[in-house]
Amino acid sequence: MKTKLLVAGTVMAGLALSGCAIQNKTATSEYGIDAKVSALSVTTKGGNIEVVPGDGTGAHVTEKIRYADDKPRTEHSVRDGRLTLTAPSCHDCGVNYTVSVPRGTTLTLDTEGGNITVRQIDGAMAARTGGGNVSVTDTAPKSLSARTDGGNIEATLTRPPSSVDTETGGGNITVHLPRGTYAVEATTSGGRTDVSVPTDPDSPHHVRARTSGGNLTISP
Repeated sequence: MKTKLLVAGTVMAGLALSGCAIQNKTATSEYGIDAKVSALSVTTKGGNIEVVPGDGTGAHVTEKIRYADDKPRTEHSVRDGRLTLTAPSCHDCGVNYTVSVPRGTTLTLDTEGGNITVRQIDGAMAARTGGGNVSVTDTAPKSLSARTDGGNIEATLTRPPSSVDTETGGGNITVHLPRGTYAVEATTSGGRTDVSVPTDPDSPHHVRARTSGGNLTISP
């Protein structure tokens, strides 16, 4: 694996609050991955994840790090085509990732509290956030799995998927699908359900949406 380090910077700002000095520190790092990337895994404990299409067969990564004391050490590696990005678990830091990858890349994205945004990536994807929102726009994945404990999920797909599986603890779920017939399972404990796509339980295109208290919308 060859990694190109492009930019790295650190900014510090002191803030006085109730007689105590609080250090708000940030750092930004950008690097390119020359190796061919066919799968991406990102794990961050307190930041956002954004994935967009890039040029070529490699990847480009931007890390935006926030911390109070010691700067957290992030890690990245490529093995058998899978790019793995990992931020450590800490109470006083967070790492936001913006990653550009080939359009067909398989995605596995996990953040404890941030938002997940994916645009124009057509590989199978699984996204989980502890408390943020999940937004998937203009994609054509064969399968999509999205989970959030309390945020909203919104997906706009450009090709009928084999499966969409979405679940949120308390937010809304909105899924926009292309023309076709779908086997739909939509369940909400306290919200409104609006399914306006043609349905057929024998369809090969399965859509499952569950929320404990939000609204469900499955529409063209």
